[in-house]
Amino acid sequence: MVVLPLALMGAALMGACVRADIAAQSYGNTALAGVPTWNGTVQTFSDGVAHLEPNTSMTFEGQLSLVGWSLLSLEGDGGFARLWVDDHLLIDGTLDAPASPPCEHPGGDPTRLDGYRMFNADLPTTAGDDPHSMRHDGGDCTAHCSATVCAALCRSLASKGCVGFVTMQNRPFNVCYMRKLAGGNCSTELVPSETFASFVLADANASGCAVAPNFCPGASPHSELVAKYAIPIPFLPGAAAAKFRLEITSSGSLHSPTRLRLLSNGTEVPASVLSPTVAPAELQYQTERAAAEVGWNTWLSGDMLTHALLPHGIAVSLALHVGPASVQGLGGQGPSCDTLKFPAEHGLHAVRGEYTEIARVTVGSGVFRVETATVGERDLDMVVVITTLASIAPSVAPLAPSFAAVTLGVPAPFAPRVCDTRVNGTAGLRGDCPGIGLVHVRPLSDHASATAAGLELTLPSTVGGQAALLVTAGGGTSSSMVVAEAVAAVVAARARLVSRYSKFGTHNETFAGMSTAIAWNVIYTPYEGIFTPVFRGSPWSVSKPHNYVLFEWDTYMASIIAVSIDPWVARSNIIRMTKSLIFKGFVAGFWNGLCGEVDKSKPPVGSVALEFLVQRDASALWLVDLLLPQMLLWNRWWAQTRQFGLPATSGSGSAGRGQKNVTFGLLAPGSTRQNIELAIACTNQPPLVASRCETGLDNSPLYDDATFDDSEDVIDSVDVGMSALYARDAQSLAWLAREAGYAEEAIELVARGDRITEAIADLWNPAEGVYLNRLWQSGQWAPRDGKTRAAVVGPPNFYPMIARAPNATQVNRMIARFLSNVSEFGVTAGVPHGLPSISRSSSAFNDNSYWRGRTWGPMNFLIYLGLSEYDVLPAAKQAMQDLARQSEATFLSEWNGHHRVMENYNSVTGEGCDVGNAIPFYHWGALTALIALMDAGLVP
Repeated sequence: MVVLPLALMGAALMGACVRADIAAQSYGNTALAGVPTWNGTVQTFSDGVAHLEPNTSMTFEGQLSLVGWSLLSLEGDGGFARLWVDDHLLIDGTLDAPASPPCEHPGGDPTRLDGYRMFNADLPTTAGDDPHSMRHDGGDCTAHCSATVCAALCRSLASKGCVGFVTMQNRPFNVCYMRKLAGGNCSTELVPSETFASFVLADANASGCAVAPNFCPGASPHSELVAKYAIPIPFLPGAAAAKFRLEITSSGSLHSPTRLRLLSNGTEVPASVLSPTVAPAELQYQTERAAAEVGWNTWLSGDMLTHALLPHGIAVSLALHVGPASVQGLGGQGPSCDTLKFPAEHGLHAVRGEYTEIARVTVGSGVFRVETATVGERDLDMVVVITTLASIAPSVAPLAPSFAAVTLGVPAPFAPRVCDTRVNGTAGLRGDCPGIGLVHVRPLSDHASATAAGLELTLPSTVGGQAALLVTAGGGTSSSMVVAEAVAAVVAARARLVSRYSKFGTHNETFAGMSTAIAWNVIYTPYEGIFTPVFRGSPWSVSKPHNYVLFEWDTYMASIIAVSIDPWVARSNIIRMTKSLIFKGFVAGFWNGLCGEVDKSKPPVGSVALEFLVQRDASALWLVDLLLPQMLLWNRWWAQTRQFGLPATSGSGSAGRGQKNVTFGLLAPGSTRQNIELAIACTNQPPLVASRCETGLDNSPLYDDATFDDSEDVIDSVDVGMSALYARDAQSLAWLAREAGYAEEAIELVARGDRITEAIADLWNPAEGVYLNRLWQSGQWAPRDGKTRAAVVGPPNFYPMIARAPNATQVNRMIARFLSNVSEFGVTAGVPHGLPSISRSSSAFNDNSYWRGRTWGPMNFLIYLGLSEYDVLPAAKQAMQDLARQSEATFLSEWNGHHRVMENYNSVTGEGCDVGNAIPFYHWGALTALIALMDAGLVP
């Protein structure tokens, strides 16, 4: 068996993603190739074996030159491993070292310890225990480091102010890892094998114990992690090798990984196929990501009352109790208009957590406001202030205490990060995190008591009463504070945030709501980094186990909003959604880190989002280098699987014959049924339902008459909206490719975009004065209203403007006939709220349910974007202004007074919570605000 030592693997992969504050180290002749991703240091020794201290990480990144389908696996003797290939997270788990049965001493010589591993127990000192006691991993015998046997070693460690433990490796030397008593790392001390061997044997014999081996020479105790599914390597277009990334984190125990073996289809992968080449764009991504993942914020998806500190992961969590009532895990099931399910109102929130506010949270008879602010020179400290807004009923207060339960720890979704935490009585909570040192949580009044789990901070029972906490971390500078100072800190932080909004004049509340919609939905996971799911928390089983879902076009739309708020959030959303492109060649309809909606995609707007970003921020051009291969593969996938031509007699633009046509066809939404069987499939919807969902317009009447063609895995009609967005996808990618110097790809994309745009001409219905869907086999117009038999028209019928397909005459006619007509869409003066998701003349309009009559931010934005392509036309310019006015009025109808940003709105009244299936605080509702700010020239 050939074992690939960790350091040799590192030498082949040469990780280069280095945080500015973490320096790589090397020892002997072996350069350190892996780099810690979040804390600590990695030490590599001259024998080529890498040793990780507990709770430290190293990352290897490069290229893997395999060809064909591969089921990868890792074998190892310890540590937490994550393995990505071409951005697919294939392996994610722990490599445990199983105990081997005892064996004879090598060569029958009991004085030789070659092949044995000795571990210090590193246990808390208890009565009768020596803090330097040692135990054999997997054995039953503990050998005490007595003063007579180990005196020299113990004195040596003590002189350095360290508590040490000794590891006997299967190598010709022994290594002492030491830990400062106050936390942190000490330098390494090497001890001669012979000297140490005599210490250990004498001590073991004195204790009446035999030395228990962890493993025998020639044996390889290990566990195996197998990839979730096989993958073709490489699968990105034009790639000669696959991108490869491996993260190894040692566990909190003393056992650290010393060796790994990478296998493909059960056969060892030789080091020769691992290349140290890492693309500059990948390095840029890692650098910018590491720089962004810092500080206190509401990073945890499942709880609005938890604030975590990155990159270390330690978090302060609150649970509010008033008598028998309690609120904990606030928002874990997502926001809701039902106050029993979601008893809170969002407040203002700075994107990076400098100030956060839950404006109201109801707990039994009490109502509270919870605010936080970062303080100190490096924002490593934070204050938490809880203000009573409604007095606690006298009948409750004397009988059962009202308090905030405060805990400190690392949330499970942030694994494998760990911090040692403890309760220091009423003095507060204390955590010791690798890489930052001590974190303290202190109550700022005498009204607190300690429990086994944490603190109980008494909540004031009278209106206006306040309780506060001070959290300090590492080099934080706020060593002490009183409640009044904490209150002053949150007041000042709020004032700074509001001053940013005031720059937008009469649109200040519009920008405040838009910014807050992004900020409250920014979360973090080790898989994705920082990004915005549609909302924090999740009521869906498909979001498990990480409590988030990235819906394809929703996430790209959120990045468009974030361009004006936080550049990294905008970039990260585009990156993470695009990197979820599955090995079938497309971005899944949704993705949760492990599985997704893999039988279908969603509207292809990723390139539109990237173009929007790069046009406004030229420094983001490197994202094209990073993402163009995935986006190009996705663009080709649509043509190969969903593109159908109309019969030749149906028009001059397409040359199809009512069948699949990868060159001149139009898009027919579908569901690739064979993908339902994939291991990464989360859902299995009926074919027609799934196909409708690919449009993003789940229950739209545009597809009420549709049927599913089992032989082609698509519905029976080609779609105006999807085809137009596909044409724009090719156009946007072509622009991006040219800007980044990809001339050959740009030529391909221009040609494809031109062909699709030409084919869209066949969807123009001159009698109706608008583009309509058509049956791809017969060419008939579709659909017809079930009651009126009139053509069914929705905002997607105007999307060809986005692709610059119609001429000026056609644009003017669509605006006059439908868009500005008060009987249809009502985007005109005198109509307070406009652009419903289906025309007002449709029998489905009065359903007022989801895509049947309600107003949606993404539809408004795409229509605004399309009109902007024709802003030289007076009618188009006027429609842009009217749409911007209506969109802002709709947005503010729920933001002012309720602090809600709705998934969708009533297109007549502007209400959001008038129906039960509209979700409050859904980020893309803020697109209605963005339109207004763009039209006013306040954001680019």
